[in-house]
Parts: sequence; C-alpha cells; structure tokens
Amino acid sequence: MRRSVARHEVALYLVLAYLISWSIWPLVLINPDSSPLVPFGPGLAAVIVASVAGGRRELFGLLRQLGRWRAGPGWYGVALGCR
Repeated sequence: MRRSVARHEVALYLVLAYLISWSIWPLVLINPDSSPLVPFGPGLAAVIVASVAGGRRELFGLLRQLGRWRAGPGWYGVALGCR
C-alpha cells in the first residue's frame, strides 16, 4: 500500500485536502452563518499522506520544515506588523 500511495501522493493529497476542507458543508445547511471550510484541511492532508507514503521519517521531515526560518526574523516582524 505504501508504494501505491507514494506513486500517487499528489493526487491523494489533493483529494484528501478537498474532502477534509469541505467535510462540514452539510452542517452549513443547518447553520448558514457558519464558515463552510475547514482551514486545516490541507495541513492535515499533508500529514496523513506523508505518514502513509514515507512513514515516520517522512512525517518528521515534513514537521521539521515548519520550524525552518526562510527569511530573517525582522521580515516576519514586518509581515506581522503590516497586518
């Protein structure tokens, strides 16, 4: 199964991200004032695909990238200050 998922990981990611993000759409019909999207759908889909396709090593590699600073700390301050 891992080999099959690894071959189609982009397609699996896209399908999972879509399904997770839109999974609460039926609840919006009950409460129209709520938001129809789950904002963490793409992130959760990435974690699922990484853990299934590459195992623990791939999952930790994905999570390690969250802590990498791609720009200087001052630029992060500018971005948050412009908000």
